[in-house]
Amino acid sequence: MKLTRLQADGLLFFTTIVWGGAFVAQKFGNAQIDPSMFVGIRFAIAALLLSPFAYRERAKAPIKQASFWLYIAIGLCLAMANIIQQWGLTMTRVTNSGFITSLYAAMVPFAALFINKTPLRLLPTLAAVIAVAGAWLLSTNGQSISFDTGDLITLVSDIGWALQIIFIARAVKLDQQPLWIAFVQYAVTAAIGIALGLFGKPLTWHDLSLTMTPLLYTGVLSSAIGFTLPCIALRYTPEAEGAVIMSLEGVFCALAGAIFFDDKLSVLGMAGCGLIFLGVLMVELSPLLTRQTKTAG
Repeated sequence: MKLTRLQADGLLFFTTIVWGGAFVAQKFGNAQIDPSMFVGIRFAIAALLLSPFAYRERAKAPIKQASFWLYIAIGLCLAMANIIQQWGLTMTRVTNSGFITSLYAAMVPFAALFINKTPLRLLPTLAAVIAVAGAWLLSTNGQSISFDTGDLITLVSDIGWALQIIFIARAVKLDQQPLWIAFVQYAVTAAIGIALGLFGKPLTWHDLSLTMTPLLYTGVLSSAIGFTLPCIALRYTPEAEGAVIMSLEGVFCALAGAIFFDDKLSVLGMAGCGLIFLGVLMVELSPLLTRQTKTAG
């Protein structure tokens, strides 16, 4: 199926709305069941839904080249990012979690330096500094040196998101099996989340029934569908345009937080959100700007 540019942009826009609303669903889920268990069940649903498509892709794919441990690393990073983020949501607001999570984009260049020895460039490095400064303003309102606990935990989860992107990029180049890679990381995250959840709050059928709507939202819309649509849409829309659209995730998260939890930001908090948004855009658009500079030269 071939898409027009407008249709592709529409898919990306829909995805950002879904992702923004996912933070609300995750917050509601924490009220009933253990955060690790929520993550485990969420990704078990996503893995089950994706499994027939992943196995069909796997059967038609050429010989596997990526190592088993690379697949496991991707799953471990996704599990780390989601579980830590979910625990952070028990101690911070939906708006804070959404914007601070978007900081992972600013961390990707540093993850590439650590994993691939890719040299840092000036613009992404400056963007990371700006984005972290924004996160500090959002977390502390400029009144403390350190981050609030929940925001700091969420910031740590960004390390997992950044590393996951680096490992996925390597695996896709070797195997070119995006659905299979997604299925494996979902399955690994589900196993780890459920295993850790068994040591937390006991799961009852009553609590599970009360959490079913958030679980279905995050498992079906945010994970199984939300993580797949960009892979399709970005084939038909320019990367700069796609980056701008997907960066709106934090904005929709803030809107959802205001509607469902009456999250209110101070002037400094809004300034912090703006700096995070600016930093993320700088990182996302820097490859395009670099190419344009070279072309002009």
